Amino acid sequence: MDDGQNTIISIDWIKIEEETNKKYKIQGQFLLDLRAKCEYLKEKLELAGENIINLTNQNLSITKELEKTQATNKTRIKEKEGIIKELELQIKNFRIKLEKNKNMINELSDLLKEQESKILEVSTTSDQKISSMSSEINTANNKISALEDTVNSIENEITSKDTEIGELSLLIKELEEVKDKINLELIEKTKSLAKNNCIIKELNKELDEKNNRIENQSKRVQSLELELEELKPPDIGSLTYSYDMRISCPRCGAVGKDIEKVDDKKKVLSYIGNIPMYAKKYVCKKCPYEWV
Repeated sequence: MDDGQNTIISIDWIKIEEETNKKYKIQGQFLLDLRAKCEYLKEKLELAGENIINLTNQNLSITKELEKTQATNKTRIKEKEGIIKELELQIKNFRIKLEKNKNMINELSDLLKEQESKILEVSTTSDQKISSMSSEINTANNKISALEDTVNSIENEITSKDTEIGELSLLIKELEEVKDKINLELIEKTKSLAKNNCIIKELNKELDEKNNRIENQSKRVQSLELELEELKPPDIGSLTYSYDMRISCPRCGAVGKDIEKVDDKKKVLSYIGNIPMYAKKYVCKKCPYEWV
């Protein structure tokens, strides 16, 4: 160093190659600058590696979400199988690209480490060597920039695919909600139908019981009416004509025991409690003609 200015050291490379164990002087600031550049490049490579790992994890998460979606709604997923398979193929291609980029980054990282090791081992260098190393570093920076552009492009494509997958998920969710709503309505209708069936069954049972009671009461009334008819005294003015002679069938003329008096269940006269009282009609046992 002379008057605060850096001096360029002329290096005899032939002599250095002959005496490799000999130590040479080099400016400390130059070494510090080189180390700072190497550390910057190393941090940048590590950050790119972390981004690639995160992208890989996101891709794995996307694949798991797709598998869950396929399990929850098979019918809808079958219609979208082509789209999902295409997305999975693209994601697979992205993974291959990311793996290649990762390998390239690892190779560049190893190269930078090797260069850093050479810088630490070598005690002196020339402007030509510095220019060569700077050129290599610039090349590495260019490659890293190209890789970053590739990673950004892949991130954009993955974001687009995420949007498509999100739309499919929303559509499947809507279908599930409609299905659940229909199932709830079906359950409610089934419960209501079962309840109505129980009520109808109880009403039929009660109706059968009432019909049995009515039938028994009708038979009892008929029996009492027959007894009353038998016990009724004949009219004095009609001694010459019997009861059987006065009632005859209008169609065949049958009289007497061939004529039966029964309830006309189509005509209810009144009710005694829950028991209906029917009008009477005559039935001929021979022809069977009915009249009032």
